[in-house]
Amino acid sequence: MDAVRVDHQNTDHAKWVLVDWTLGTTCNFRCSYCPPSLHDGRLSFPQYDRITQFARTLTQHYRKLDRSVFVQFTGGEVSLYSQLPAVLTDLNEIGVLCGLISNGSRGPAYWSQLSELLNSVVLTHHIEFANLDRFRAVAELLSERIRTHIQITMLPTRFGECLERAFAIRTACPRATIGLKPLRMGFGSKLYSYTPEQLAIMRRSPVPPARDLIQGGVRGLMQLKDEENVETLSAARILAWGLNRWQGWLCSAGLELLAITAEGDVYRGLCREGGCLGNINSTVILPTKHIVCGRPSCTCLADIMTTKVRRLRNS
Repeated sequence: MDAVRVDHQNTDHAKWVLVDWTLGTTCNFRCSYCPPSLHDGRLSFPQYDRITQFARTLTQHYRKLDRSVFVQFTGGEVSLYSQLPAVLTDLNEIGVLCGLISNGSRGPAYWSQLSELLNSVVLTHHIEFANLDRFRAVAELLSERIRTHIQITMLPTRFGECLERAFAIRTACPRATIGLKPLRMGFGSKLYSYTPEQLAIMRRSPVPPARDLIQGGVRGLMQLKDEENVETLSAARILAWGLNRWQGWLCSAGLELLAITAEGDVYRGLCREGGCLGNINSTVILPTKHIVCGRPSCTCLADIMTTKVRRLRNS
């Protein structure tokens, strides 16, 4: 395949930049496969005015590139942030679309109110801690209101249970997209030791597709393209198939994607290719051009879902 780009379904990806923004390291789960730095509580949630001030900076910069801003907050567990409704309200007022990545552990009443401020949500099901009935109730409520994607983290030692839960959630939530997410050792580039049968299941993704999917998301499936062929895959399946190798290609990280750490450091993507662009509490030099990928593999789903094009010789 000579190129890979994002198929954003009914949304033109070239008009958006996804900002993956980590808000602190407070989490109510302690998953065995999650690095402690993502849930140790060492970095507290920021004051909402710092977030809204930098969001205005982002909108001004990307408006010049004819792009709008979509902020996707994550953690830790972002739903534990008491000022989150105020942040979402302010960002809505300046025209920023908002989404969350959450473990879905808060109850339906919380999500019923918050959903009015959200464009989309990604719910990650962690079998070691998630209550299936509560998770399913939250997922059902949200998927009937906003665009909802559900990631099932596929723990190898409980793979069959994870798959059973994926089908149970599909039955309750026909409008949500559901992905079987391969786990990587220490969130690095190496996959856990899955059996060949487990890898085959994740690659073919047996969970039925969504019906009557709510439109309006700014992230979708991927199209792997060359001069003769087009193949559509989810980012998780690209990872499971090992098709995530684009070293030397032109990447739109920084134009379609931006990552902000819990410390406030800003990068083009979660891969941190190209180095730190600055910190939201001081100065940030935001990008205006593509970057050449120097990494042997692309391992984060948000990074994978960013346009990449093979460079022509002598370019």
